[in-house]
Formats: sequence, C-alpha cells, structure tokens
Amino acid sequence: PQVPPQYGRLAGERIRLGEGSIDVSASASGDTYRTTVVRDVSAKLLIGHTVPYGSRIGSAMLNGEPVDHIVRRTNRGLEVLVKASAGARQALVIHAERQ
Repeated sequence: PQVPPQYGRLAGERIRLGEGSIDVSASASGDTYRTTVVRDVSAKLLIGHTVPYGSRIGSAMLNGEPVDHIVRRTNRGLEVLVKASAGARQALVIHAERQ
C-alpha cells in the first residue's frame, strides 16, 4: 500500500482472498513504513509498501528479521516487496531515507 501523508495509517479488514480473507494495515511515520497482514487463508503472498521517489531503502525486516526485498518503480513511487513467510501474522518494516 501507499499511505497518503495526511493520513499516516490505513487499514482494511476481512478482504476476500481465495477461500478466506486477510486483514491489512499500513502506516508511515518519518522514514519508517510498516505493513501488517493477518491471514486466515493458505496462500503465497507478497507483502510490500510504496515509498516516495528519491528514497534509498536502508533495510527491510519481516517479523523482526532482515529479509531480501525487490524494489520496483511505479507511477506512485518505489514499491518494496518481500515474500511472506509461513504464519498467520506478518509484519514488514521498511526504513527508507529521502535523498
């Protein structure tokens, strides 16, 4: 997700996905971007967050552990994606510095 600066946090609950659903929340504060997914469905997921153009990705942590990530340019900014690990709750934290 991309969190508009005026909001700081967005969330959606019971978003249908296959035979189940997911809850997603995203927040941005300073140079820290968080995305949390809680799922009750068995599915492969990519979790991510869109950060502003001109940012340098310092780190990506999934459930408190460093994780490899993919960065894609989009019309909204830089999309940072990681493969979700097994488990119902996934928490992604990205630190990005504006250049």
